[in-house]
Amino acid sequence: MKLPTLAWIAALLVALPLVAQAQTMVPSKNGSCPSGSSNAGSGYCRSTSGKGFVPSRNGSCPSGTSNAGAGYCATDGRTTYVPSNNGSCPSGTSNAGAGYCRSR
Repeated sequence: MKLPTLAWIAALLVALPLVAQAQTMVPSKNGSCPSGSSNAGSGYCRSTSGKGFVPSRNGSCPSGTSNAGAGYCATDGRTTYVPSNNGSCPSGTSNAGAGYCRSR
């Protein structure tokens, strides 16, 4: 078995925090940020609690999330939510309600 090179490992360690941060940044809505986040400037909000956010749909949040205000639902930060396709979910995900599918 071939082991990864040191350069590859270093690049991965640099990229991992960027992936986590991308999931916790959301656009502000009318200048408001969801609960558990702060204004990051340039019209964005950054999570201060390690949670992720998904937009609420018609005021509803998918199961496993809570209403964070400003049109968003707070996730646990580990679960991925993707929009469903007219109620049908991609393979490996389950219906979470409110127009979303969930995978962990």
